[in-house]
Amino acid sequence: MTTQIVPQKPTSFRIYWQALRVYSFPASIVPILLGTVLAVQQSHRFYLLSFLLTLLGGVLAHAAANVYNDYYDYKNHVDVRPEHGSGVLTQRLLSAKQMFEFGTLLSAASLACGFLLLLMLGSSSSTGGIVGLVVVGALAALLYSMVLKRYALGDLLIVLTFGFGFSLGAYLTQMAPLKLASVERVLLLSLPVASLVDAILHANNLRDRLDDRQAGVYTLANLLPLAWGKALLMGLLFFPLFLWWLAC
Repeated sequence: MTTQIVPQKPTSFRIYWQALRVYSFPASIVPILLGTVLAVQQSHRFYLLSFLLTLLGGVLAHAAANVYNDYYDYKNHVDVRPEHGSGVLTQRLLSAKQMFEFGTLLSAASLACGFLLLLMLGSSSSTGGIVGLVVVGALAALLYSMVLKRYALGDLLIVLTFGFGFSLGAYLTQMAPLKLASVERVLLLSLPVASLVDAILHANNLRDRLDDRQAGVYTLANLLPLAWGKALLMGLLFFPLFLWWLAC
């Protein structure tokens, strides 16, 4: 006599944790750390609460983008197999409505962090830049999967937001002097991070190039010949080393 073991459904906490895709968070944490270090190096002051709110808000925005990405890829029939995305929707662990509501909750929490930062900073010279970055970040989290990803604009958006946006935002929240030369320096030193973060996206797109194309999603990975796509990935991975060699 054999006993059939029925797999148990994960707890609600584990399901929502799975939906976050926590393993991807270094892509937002590293540029925030970089921007903070550059600001402290220049101003010789470190505002711990500003840093923690920036880090929390950035990670929440990243988490919201992950959840929205799952939602729209599922709704647009890009993710159809159980292993696609986080697996939460394709394995029917949550409904699409629950997933969208979760993404909206994460977005609201991220915006709340931004609002608290603005209250702390008051009328400093950084305020306008932070407002702009918060608005752009909130729109990017939603529009990436809704529209931009489908028209090969995902790489550009990731470079601008994860590569430059997070670093510059973290720099500004430390109330470092807002000068053109300082901003240019932050953007220049963010190039290696931007390249590596885009390499993560491009590697995923190379893996999914056929599924994306079948679903009507166009990325650099499926617009370029496969050999060129792989060459681009190598270029993105080794570009930071090339910059280091130039600096030496």
